[in-house]
Amino acid sequence: MKTILKVILAYLMCLALLSTGCKKDSPSKASDSDTTKNDVNKDTTKNTTIDYTSPSIAKDSLVKIPKPLLDKYNNDGNYNLISLIVGETLINTYSSQLANYFNYDKDSQSGWTQTKNTDGSTTYKWTYPGFAYSILLTYFKSSSESWWKYEEDSASYKYLLYYVSDKGTSGEVDWYTKTYFKDADKLAFKDSYTKSGSSTNSTFTIYSSQSGIETERFEASSNTDRSGTMKIYTQIGETGAPVLQWNYTWDLKGVGTYISYKADGSTVDTSGSF
Repeated sequence: MKTILKVILAYLMCLALLSTGCKKDSPSKASDSDTTKNDVNKDTTKNTTIDYTSPSIAKDSLVKIPKPLLDKYNNDGNYNLISLIVGETLINTYSSQLANYFNYDKDSQSGWTQTKNTDGSTTYKWTYPGFAYSILLTYFKSSSESWWKYEEDSASYKYLLYYVSDKGTSGEVDWYTKTYFKDADKLAFKDSYTKSGSSTNSTFTIYSSQSGIETERFEASSNTDRSGTMKIYTQIGETGAPVLQWNYTWDLKGVGTYISYKADGSTVDTSGSF
């Protein structure tokens, strides 16, 4: 039960970030750190030509669960499915919501500029009325990869919030946070995925805001027919690496099995079918 509560807490923390610090129209905490993934900017211009495409990854759910399985959770109250449903919600909500923050309309922004960078990327900059910082949205595209970076920028700090990389059949979505105003940026969530044929593999990781180390990990494999698997790893006692706590397998009809493990990550606690 402790594992279930930790997973639910992680889920609620993610939803809190989705609804507060991650909104484009809300200021976030920032520091004096200067976190950046591109070279020194060159050739700033107010050219009205926009060579930009927003991320398309994760707009389709990375984890697909069949309706009969969801019904067993929603209607039958099968508590053994709580961790699975939370994991699916975390991966899909986090990834799809983050991709939305890279959509924008130049005509509605104030002080919009476009900057070509020496690494081949382009940074678009604008300021929201009433805020003391600007938004930096950096975009890079090559034949093998596209990446996007979203930052807050002011006279005293630059704060990296989001980073997305798309290599076609693989990619990642990163979300940064801070504990205090003057802290350096810390990785809060990371979703790495690969696609092969009809299968998508996704690893969603949650990091401690205090130590920066991994506290939860959801490893999911999902097929287009909505069959799949999920393993959930949880840090025990707030120390050490996460250990296996749940292992789920289900078919396209929502029929499957679960195994929960004791704190050692290997001894079976309970198991059953659903």
